[in-house]
Amino acid sequence: MKIEFQLISSLPRLAWCACLPKNEGVVRVLHGPWVETRDDCFFEGAWDGSFNAYRFDEASMMAGSGGRIVDGSILFVSPGHMGDRLFSLSKDSELYVSNSFVFLLTQVEEELDIKYPNYFLDFLNYYQSGLRITEKRIPIQGRRHVYLHDCCNMLVKSDLTVSRIEKNPSEPPLDFSDYDAFLGRTVNMIFENAMHPARNQIYRPVTTISQGDDSTAASVLASRAGCREAVTFRQSLSDDGNYVDDGGTTIAGYLGLQTTEYDRVDFNKLPGMPTAEFFMNPYTMTEELAIMEDQLVGALLVTGIFGDCVWGMVKQSGLPLLQDPNLNYLSFGMTMAEFRFRVGFLHLPAAGCGACQRPSIYRITGSPEMRPWSVGGEYDRPIPRRLLEETGVPGELFGHRKMKGKPLFQSDFNLYSAEGERDFQEFYQAKVSKNARYHQPVSGRRGIQKRMVNRLRPLGKLLGPSAHQKIRFFIGDRLDPRWGSKDLYRFHWGVERTRERYQSALGQSGANSR
Repeated sequence: MKIEFQLISSLPRLAWCACLPKNEGVVRVLHGPWVETRDDCFFEGAWDGSFNAYRFDEASMMAGSGGRIVDGSILFVSPGHMGDRLFSLSKDSELYVSNSFVFLLTQVEEELDIKYPNYFLDFLNYYQSGLRITEKRIPIQGRRHVYLHDCCNMLVKSDLTVSRIEKNPSEPPLDFSDYDAFLGRTVNMIFENAMHPARNQIYRPVTTISQGDDSTAASVLASRAGCREAVTFRQSLSDDGNYVDDGGTTIAGYLGLQTTEYDRVDFNKLPGMPTAEFFMNPYTMTEELAIMEDQLVGALLVTGIFGDCVWGMVKQSGLPLLQDPNLNYLSFGMTMAEFRFRVGFLHLPAAGCGACQRPSIYRITGSPEMRPWSVGGEYDRPIPRRLLEETGVPGELFGHRKMKGKPLFQSDFNLYSAEGERDFQEFYQAKVSKNARYHQPVSGRRGIQKRMVNRLRPLGKLLGPSAHQKIRFFIGDRLDPRWGSKDLYRFHWGVERTRERYQSALGQSGANSR
């Protein structure tokens, strides 16, 4: 099997889509200008291994994706965390694989089912299930399905037989010292890989920082590995719905980081419809990263994403197979994929390193050696707190309360520009309203939904993952407060608007969609 590459300079920098005709022994890859290509492999990412060996399929943490010829077959490699994934679809004796959901749909000339509102909920359910469910698919128009491939390698033979191969797991840590050393080694190796001089595109490390435990712990790991650049938002939304100081500049000073501060409200000043490419989840504030766009070009962005799931004290932090059954939102790593491809940066969620060993990490978190760093309460992170305090950051500067980007209900906080909101409403009226099962805006049911959330959240924690899965099996997502919301169609709207960039790029290049 061989790979044939076609560079399309007008594509998003890090997007790629591969086509495998059955029994032809060739893989045709359309790709953006920053996707690295070699004779027998391609990639957009950095991994915890030697760069020149190109064995990213053997890495336990791949910050990005790619493909490599192995023994006459091709092995597609997904990111080593649940934030991003690969997508595939079979059509007319051809298999298509891409790191972009929208690029895949554009290339195969398929569309979402406009009568189906629950794409966000499908993605959320699969995210909650982790690796407990390995065959994941979502419906599109014409009773076809797109398959999702997360935290795995995907071996495809010439006859288009597909086999899932699990990532090489890291060793379970024995204690805090062992885990700390593992995190340090992994981040160091990924940094070295990302900055290797043999790359066509070198990525400099940049870390996000705030006053929360997770991002500051990630910044400790990044600073130890040589990162000197940080970004922060001056304010964040607290659980009580108020904006409070959350800037990490003071903490960054203890870590030797030069920080650039941003105001979230500046997002509303951006031209056009910047929310569209964050379509995967209309219920987080990931889109606010757009105001950092210029600084993120060519960055390896280190974040505290997954800290809730990996470093927390609640029981679900110790679940195997990366499960998070009570989570009610998608990771912003998953939400920012199209933004990442277009801008051209890699994403390394520090807590995702070794996350497959979450039961062992949870055991360490609750062990007697960690009690001096346990502060009690729902927002208790002994591992991040120890990392910070042993680095010299005063404990009173961080981890006082849980911050969040945006409320569960879109109507509680409007981040959509006037142009974007107007365009969505026009899209909804023209393409959705006559076909939609549900039309209720979230705002019309806000009080009821909030009461449902407050009542169901403790019930979900009490029941645990097994009962949670059984309830969902019988009633689906009908108890989710977003069920039937008009806001769910922002997913469809965002896909269509993002698709336009791929159509334009393919049209300019003269490349056929198929």
